[in-house]
Amino acid sequence: MKVYHGTSKVNEKNIVGPPSNIDVTNGGGEMGQGFYVGENLSLAIAWAKGKHKDPSVLEFDIVNSKYAQLNLKQLSHRQILNDWKQIKALNQRNSFKYNFDVVFGPLATNPYAVQYKFESVPAGVLLNQSKIDRIL
Repeated sequence: MKVYHGTSKVNEKNIVGPPSNIDVTNGGGEMGQGFYVGENLSLAIAWAKGKHKDPSVLEFDIVNSKYAQLNLKQLSHRQILNDWKQIKALNQRNSFKYNFDVVFGPLATNPYAVQYKFESVPAGVLLNQSKIDRIL
């Protein structure tokens, strides 16, 4: 499975390493604490360029058979919207977790783009064992 992560050059160095050093307890997005990736390369590039003066985009090549062993939770767009509003209202962007390895579903702001939130130690280990290429 190939997925993308938009970030900055400074953060890229911490992520890629060597050794790769992805920490799923850092960061927070619309589904709370975790490390986010998406299926859409164009969106990752646009996000990185829009947010950072020194944009970087990373491509993760995750081993499908190992990903399939994780505990996954799919969320509907409606559920993500409701959770996003609650997470923002309670100021839990950096702490809220679903207690799954990976939570996935559409972006709250773009229901046509899929995001994956890696939020557990096993999910972080899988990311750190994945091949990572620099796209931008």
